[in-house]
Amino acid sequence: MRFIVDEEALSCAGLTGWGDVEGEIIAFVELLADIRGSGETVGILRGWGAVAFVFGADVGSALAISPRIDRDVRVLLMRLLDKCVDWDADPAIAVDGDVHVDDTASYSLGLARAVQLAADGGNAGVLSLPWRELAGLRRVTAQHLQAEIMILDRAADVPLFYRALIGWEATDERHFFSLAEKAFPGLCFAPKLSFRKFAGGYDVRDTVVLHLGALNDYFLKHFVAERGSSAEISARLGIDVSIEGKTRGSAALMRKRDVEYEGFLFR
Repeated sequence: MRFIVDEEALSCAGLTGWGDVEGEIIAFVELLADIRGSGETVGILRGWGAVAFVFGADVGSALAISPRIDRDVRVLLMRLLDKCVDWDADPAIAVDGDVHVDDTASYSLGLARAVQLAADGGNAGVLSLPWRELAGLRRVTAQHLQAEIMILDRAADVPLFYRALIGWEATDERHFFSLAEKAFPGLCFAPKLSFRKFAGGYDVRDTVVLHLGALNDYFLKHFVAERGSSAEISARLGIDVSIEGKTRGSAALMRKRDVEYEGFLFR
């Protein structure tokens, strides 16, 4: 499985008002729906509904009957969680939920399981809620094991997880491009793309990831704001954006930029 739910996040223990709880749940619904929509498997602790809820009772009861949370939101989250698989269905799995995230003590059986998977060569992103303040690439220690774990608490974090996977798993071009569409969802990748035209070939992968991330996340906004000024765009992105130079004056150089995508030639 590629993702595991941080079951302790469902308690909403760090929140003080029902409005805040509903806002966090909506963010989690968007995150979970995005991942489920891509066909990925999400694991969750069996019996997650029994986790204590911040305003009494338990998470299952709050999602089932609480009038303080919009019914459509409650029902949708229940359906999404019901479609998750029990990561602890195998009785041989033994997990201690006491973990350290960076240097801070916390508790989460889901996080601890993600560390176990990483130690066995697998990589799973952990889905949490914003109130936990855990999002990002974190060093997590559990049961004397330590691993880098990507923790996500909003849909916008999902591409960042796949970019981390490229660094962890994409040992060749084939695997790179199998992850690229999810890592950079705002970009289109022509089927004949390869690293062969780069000096250094696939060794420049990490630099390519950095540049594609900037292009996916920020380029269009800064291009419009700076009216195409390469110097200003470069300053905002933190990467070099070159001007056309002599390319447009050379038919041979221009042909090298031609890309065919879905039957159309782009120049």
